[in-house]
Amino acid sequence: MKKRKVKKGPIIFIIILLLLVSMFSFTKINKPKKVKKEITQALNAEKYYNKYVKSKENVKIYDKKENEIGQISNIELTLKDEKITKNTKYFYAENIEGYISYKDVDKIENLSEAKVPNYVPFNMELTLNKNAKLIVDENTYYSFYKEIKAKPIKIDGDTYYFIYDGHVVNIKETDIKEKKEINEYEYTSAISVINYHYVINLEADEKKDCQQSICLTDTQYDEQMKYLKDNGYYTASMEDLDLWIDKKINLPVKTVVITIDDGWFVERNIKILEKYNLHATLFLIGSLASPEAYRSENLEIHSHTWNMHNLGECPIKRGGAILCKDKNYILEDLKKSSESLNGSVYFAYPFYEYNNHAIEALKEAGFKMAFAGGSRKVTQGIDKFTVPRFGMTNTATLEDFIKYIN
Repeated sequence: MKKRKVKKGPIIFIIILLLLVSMFSFTKINKPKKVKKEITQALNAEKYYNKYVKSKENVKIYDKKENEIGQISNIELTLKDEKITKNTKYFYAENIEGYISYKDVDKIENLSEAKVPNYVPFNMELTLNKNAKLIVDENTYYSFYKEIKAKPIKIDGDTYYFIYDGHVVNIKETDIKEKKEINEYEYTSAISVINYHYVINLEADEKKDCQQSICLTDTQYDEQMKYLKDNGYYTASMEDLDLWIDKKINLPVKTVVITIDDGWFVERNIKILEKYNLHATLFLIGSLASPEAYRSENLEIHSHTWNMHNLGECPIKRGGAILCKDKNYILEDLKKSSESLNGSVYFAYPFYEYNNHAIEALKEAGFKMAFAGGSRKVTQGIDKFTVPRFGMTNTATLEDFIKYIN
C-alpha cells in the first residue's frame, strides 16, 4: 500500500497563521503597557501642575513649537489654567510668555512678595544683547534668546539695575547693545532731612517731663505727617539717601527724609508713622534702650553712639565725647553701638556737633554717612559725613514745615 504524500503548502500556511496569531496576541498583551505609560505621564504632569510653581536651576524654556527661547533658574512662575491630558509635556508660564517642562518645576503656594524700590528711572533706554543674563541673585536669573529693552533705576559702576517681572534684576555693561537718551522722567535735585527729638502727649501730662523747644506735641507731629501723606511725599530710607547722594539712583520730586534723635518718647512717633504708613529713621543712644523696644516696619534704627551723648565731656561747645576723647575710646563705643544695631553704618552726631577727629573715627569704625544740623537741603555729591538737617521745634508752624520740605 502506497504512503500518502503530505502536502507542504497547508502546513506552511498553518505555521504562518500560528505565527501571526502569536504576534497579534503578543501585541495585544503589551498594549496596556503603552497606555499605562501615557497615563503615568499625564499623572506626573498633573502632580506638578499648580497656579504657582518655581523652576528648578538652569532649565530651558520653549515656544509652542518646542524651540528653545531661553533659560531660567529658580524663577517663580504663574501658569496658564489648562486641562492636563496624557499628551501634556509642557506648562505655559504667563509671566515669561514661554513653555517649561513639567519635570522642571515644583509647586509653591504663593508668589513671594518682591520689594520694588521707589526709584525714578534714569532718562535712558537700554537695548540688551540676546542671551543677556538678568540676575536676581546668585542662583536666580532669566536669559532669553531675544533683545530686551529696559530703563535702569540704578547704575553702580558697570552694573545696571531695572525692574523685570516684578523683580529688581541687574546686568553688566557688556550685556548692553545700545543706550538711548529719552526725556520721560522728573526727579528731585535736593532733599530735606527733617529731624525730630521728642513727641509728647499733653493729655498724659508728659509736658512736665519734656519742656524743651524740641518737645513737640503729638498733635503737631500728626499734622506734619498728615501733610506728607496727603500730598504724596515719599519718605526715603537711609539707603535711598546714601545711593542718591552718590548719584546711583533718582528719587521722586516729592521726597523727604524723616529722622528722630535719642530715643525718648519714640512710641508716639511710631504710632503716627504707622497711621500714615510713612518711613523714618531713629538714631538711638544705645545705652538708653534696646532697639527691640522700637521695632516697626515704619522705622529703621541707627547709631547715635552707645554712650557718648553727654554734655561737657569736651571743652568744645556742648562737648559730646566724640569731639575729643581718645580714638580707641570712641572706636570702642562706636563698635558697641553698631553691633547692637546689626552692623549699622549710619550715624547722627550728638548735639549736631562734629570735627575732623570725630569724622576720622567714624570712617575708621566703618560708618558710611553721618548727620549734623545746618538747616539746609541735601544735594547730590555732598560730603556724606556732614549731611545737614532741619531741626524741628514746637514753635514751628505747619507753614514753616512746608517751607522746609519744599
